[in-house]
Amino acid sequence: MPSYIIEEGWQYIRETETATFSLNVTKVGLPSDAVSNPSMTVVRRSDGVDVTNEVTEGDMSIEGQLITLKRIKGLERGKTYRITVAYTKGGEALETLFVLHCPSR
Repeated sequence: MPSYIIEEGWQYIRETETATFSLNVTKVGLPSDAVSNPSMTVVRRSDGVDVTNEVTEGDMSIEGQLITLKRIKGLERGKTYRITVAYTKGGEALETLFVLHCPSR
Protein backbone atom coordinates (compact mmCIF):
# COMPACT_ATOMS: atom_id res chain seq x y z
CA MET A 1 0.00 0.00 0.00
CA PRO A 2 1.53 3.34 -1.01
CA SER A 3 2.11 6.10 1.50
CA TYR A 4 2.26 9.75 0.42
CA ILE A 5 3.25 13.05 1.99
CA ILE A 6 0.66 15.69 1.11
CA GLU A 7 2.13 18.50 -0.95
CA GLU A 8 0.57 21.68 -2.25
CA GLY A 9 -1.73 21.05 -5.20
CA TRP A 10 -3.85 18.12 -6.27
CA GLN A 11 -3.12 14.57 -5.15
CA TYR A 12 -4.06 11.51 -7.23
CA ILE A 13 -5.17 7.96 -6.39
CA ARG A 14 -6.58 5.23 -8.64
CA GLU A 15 -9.93 3.58 -7.92
CA THR A 16 -8.27 0.22 -7.18
CA GLU A 17 -5.62 1.75 -4.91
CA THR A 18 -5.58 1.96 -1.12
CA ALA A 19 -3.23 4.67 0.13
CA THR A 20 -2.19 6.43 3.29
CA PHE A 21 -1.48 10.16 3.27
CA SER A 22 0.51 12.08 5.88
CA LEU A 23 0.50 15.78 6.69
CA ASN A 24 3.62 17.47 8.06
CA VAL A 25 2.55 20.44 10.21
CA THR A 26 6.03 21.54 11.33
CA LYS A 27 5.68 24.91 9.57
CA VAL A 28 2.29 25.63 11.16
CA GLY A 29 2.68 27.64 14.35
CA LEU A 30 5.80 26.82 16.35
CA PRO A 31 7.66 23.58 15.61
CA SER A 32 7.66 22.82 19.35
CA ASP A 33 3.85 23.07 19.71
CA ALA A 34 2.13 19.76 20.45
CA VAL A 35 -0.30 18.32 17.89
CA SER A 36 -3.49 16.58 19.07
CA ASN A 37 -7.12 15.71 18.28
CA PRO A 38 -6.82 14.83 14.57
CA SER A 39 -9.94 14.16 12.51
CA MET A 40 -10.72 14.06 8.81
CA THR A 41 -13.64 14.27 6.43
CA VAL A 42 -13.84 13.24 2.79
CA VAL A 43 -16.45 15.03 0.66
CA ARG A 44 -17.22 14.14 -2.96
CA ARG A 45 -17.08 17.50 -4.76
CA SER A 46 -19.61 16.66 -7.49
CA ASP A 47 -22.53 16.48 -5.05
CA GLY A 48 -21.13 17.62 -1.68
CA VAL A 49 -21.80 14.27 0.00
CA ASP A 50 -19.64 13.29 2.99
CA VAL A 51 -18.27 9.84 2.06
CA THR A 52 -15.75 9.54 4.90
CA ASN A 53 -17.24 6.32 6.30
CA GLU A 54 -17.38 4.66 2.87
CA VAL A 55 -13.84 5.48 1.68
CA THR A 56 -11.66 5.43 4.81
CA GLU A 57 -10.51 2.71 7.19
CA GLY A 58 -8.23 2.51 10.19
CA ASP A 59 -7.21 5.24 12.57
CA MET A 60 -5.34 8.52 12.36
CA SER A 61 -2.07 8.87 14.25
CA ILE A 62 0.39 11.57 15.27
CA GLU A 63 4.14 11.21 15.49
CA GLY A 64 5.74 14.51 16.46
CA GLN A 65 4.62 16.98 13.75
CA LEU A 66 3.42 14.30 11.29
CA ILE A 67 -0.29 13.44 11.13
CA THR A 68 -1.00 10.16 9.35
CA LEU A 69 -4.53 10.01 7.97
CA LYS A 70 -6.89 7.05 7.79
CA ARG A 71 -6.33 4.79 4.78
CA ILE A 72 -8.28 5.94 1.72
CA LYS A 73 -9.77 3.34 -0.59
CA GLY A 74 -12.60 2.66 -3.02
CA LEU A 75 -12.84 6.08 -4.66
CA GLU A 76 -15.04 6.48 -7.73
CA ARG A 77 -13.25 6.75 -11.04
CA GLY A 78 -13.46 10.26 -12.50
CA LYS A 79 -14.49 11.87 -9.20
CA THR A 80 -12.72 14.53 -7.14
CA TYR A 81 -12.79 14.69 -3.34
CA ARG A 82 -12.08 17.43 -0.79
CA ILE A 83 -10.20 16.15 2.26
CA THR A 84 -10.36 18.26 5.41
CA VAL A 85 -7.91 17.47 8.20
CA ALA A 86 -8.73 19.14 11.52
CA TYR A 87 -6.30 19.14 14.44
CA THR A 88 -5.18 21.17 17.42
CA LYS A 89 -1.66 22.60 17.60
CA GLY A 90 -0.44 24.71 20.47
CA GLY A 91 -4.02 24.97 21.75
CA GLU A 92 -5.32 26.41 18.46
CA ALA A 93 -7.92 24.57 16.35
CA LEU A 94 -6.68 24.33 12.74
CA GLU A 95 -7.73 22.80 9.43
CA THR A 96 -5.84 21.81 6.31
CA LEU A 97 -7.60 21.08 3.02
CA PHE A 98 -6.42 19.19 -0.03
CA VAL A 99 -8.00 17.85 -3.20
CA LEU A 100 -7.77 14.19 -4.17
CA HIS A 101 -8.66 13.14 -7.71
CA CYS A 102 -9.39 9.62 -8.93
CA PRO A 103 -8.58 9.75 -12.66
CA SER A 104 -10.94 8.22 -15.16
CA ARG A 105 -8.07 6.41 -16.92
